[in-house]
Amino acid sequence: MNRFFDINSELAQQIVDSVKSVVSFDINFIDRKGIITASTNAERIGDFHESGYKTAESGVMGVVSTDDEYRGTKKGINYPIIYDGNVMGVIGITGEPTEVERYGFLITKISEVFIRENFQKVNSLDERRRTERLVFALIYNYADDIEPLAHELGFDLTGEYAVMLIKTDRAAQVQKHLELVSENRKKLICGYIFPDKIAVVVPNIYEKIVIRTIEKLSEDKLNCGIGTKEKVDGLSESYRYAQLALGNAVKNNERITAFDDMTINIITESIDAKTKKKFSERMLKGLTDEDIKLLAVYYDNSMSLKQTADELHIHKNTLQYRLEQIYRKTGFNPREFKDAVLYYMSIQL
Repeated sequence: MNRFFDINSELAQQIVDSVKSVVSFDINFIDRKGIITASTNAERIGDFHESGYKTAESGVMGVVSTDDEYRGTKKGINYPIIYDGNVMGVIGITGEPTEVERYGFLITKISEVFIRENFQKVNSLDERRRTERLVFALIYNYADDIEPLAHELGFDLTGEYAVMLIKTDRAAQVQKHLELVSENRKKLICGYIFPDKIAVVVPNIYEKIVIRTIEKLSEDKLNCGIGTKEKVDGLSESYRYAQLALGNAVKNNERITAFDDMTINIITESIDAKTKKKFSERMLKGLTDEDIKLLAVYYDNSMSLKQTADELHIHKNTLQYRLEQIYRKTGFNPREFKDAVLYYMSIQL
């Protein structure tokens, strides 16, 4: 099969994540061989999905009425994603078929938008489209597309760059601001990523200028994550780190977070939601909101009894008693370093 019709796992996960942002059910992307290449349930990635395979083969929607009706399946509906007359893959939504069928049109259209944006033929695109396509090629590592597009746009393949990922509900307006930063797109290239993110590939020498521009923008709902500095062949990694940094920026309501400035949150942002929930529930089981607040203040004050007691306006003896009660409830001693690390991680998660 021509490479033009292949959807790699990074793009498939981008599609899944975007669908998930508007649909509450679990979503899978299944390739033409029936393999789940992206999912909101990480445990299913790599599994064979028989119904998805049949859907890809036939180009016809597949309904799974009961769990394990087909090999590797759960109840739900699988829709073929068709572009230019070809089945590009299958998008599956998990749940009672009668409940999830109303989302069929929405999730297929979201998927098709992604595929159209990523796989338009280069010679049919205007300069803006070619610029956006180059951004996609760089961050998803479509190596065969990078060199011809870079040559057309005058993009320096020998330079060092960082990927910035910007989340905003005014993507088009923000993109225009960023394009005005430099005299031409040789210095700064932007790509709009559906539905609410912009990826910007920034040369090192212009990073501070772009950061100042982002800080001055008036948009209230704007967060930015900055990936690592990489050569062209490493920009897919920079993009992945920009995603982690953006997640941290959104979580902490920060305008800009750079991956290089992250510490323990590199770990916390890398863990999937299901694992986060299980770990936090295990560590904090039986504790009240007041207990958890006390621990957060305690660790923010570097486990100082005096500073914590002062901030909480309680006596130091009362604080020690409450820490002992937390120990009795959970079996983990908040005053011992190895247990304190676990408590701190669970609160961060």
